[in-house]
Amino acid sequence: MKSMLMALLAVVGLAVLGVAAYLLVSHRPDGDAFDFSHTQRTLDTGTAAKAKVLKIRDTGGRLNSNPSIEFQLEVHPADGSTFIATTRAIVSVVTLPRYQVGAEIDVRYDPNDRSSVAVVQ
Repeated sequence: MKSMLMALLAVVGLAVLGVAAYLLVSHRPDGDAFDFSHTQRTLDTGTAAKAKVLKIRDTGGRLNSNPSIEFQLEVHPADGSTFIATTRAIVSVVTLPRYQVGAEIDVRYDPNDRSSVAVVQ
């Protein structure tokens, strides 16, 4: 009975930690929540493009010790146009060096809403 209670407390504790981690990563100081589902939709249905990293900023959020990074990107769609977009992504600390200023990265964007850009990892 004691071991079952300990297991239940462990599960509840992990659930509380998971919710706290999500809230920490998804909170933005300016009041806008980081929308993981929107980013996933852009990755699933968006148009592929290359982008040049203009600026990066650590937002202070973490998910499994991986930082939430805000990117300012110069996006280059296949049609030859160019636009600037800002987006966020959770980036593995192992792959973080490939996302430095000046790097060319893969992104997906919504052609009907060019503010919707997601980093392909």
